[in-house]
Amino acid sequence: MMHKIRDILSKFAKRMLNNWKMKLVALFLAFIFWNSVIAGTDPLISRTTEAIPVTVIGTEQLQANGLAITNEPSEYQQSVRVTVMMNRSKSTTFDESDVQVTLDLSRITNTGEQEVKITAYSNEGTIERITPESFTINVDTLKKKNSTN
Repeated sequence: MMHKIRDILSKFAKRMLNNWKMKLVALFLAFIFWNSVIAGTDPLISRTTEAIPVTVIGTEQLQANGLAITNEPSEYQQSVRVTVMMNRSKSTTFDESDVQVTLDLSRITNTGEQEVKITAYSNEGTIERITPESFTINVDTLKKKNSTN
């Protein structure tokens, strides 16, 4: 059994060493060709950023509609995870500050539990996924303070 393995390895080594210079040149040319193809294209890759803070907008409009949020801010001002699809060349300088995440409360017009979708934007690429996708906001009528004169 060991003799057969030695024979096979010996034949393999002879074949590999036959025309070794030509094989080395072919390997070098394949490497050069591969690098030129990769450098000439800019493939899309996805990058995921963790702990992106959520900016809440539209609170003035919510109050103008006579509504108020009853949740604690920590329930909806959590950080989210965002995956961005971008060209590989942009991925080297990409970081969390390139993604803006907002929770727009201005479209809420009813009281009760409201599911508000999170939106994200990036100049560096296309938003592929946001986790979580939305927050549940509890809305009630705005209680106005009585002013006594």
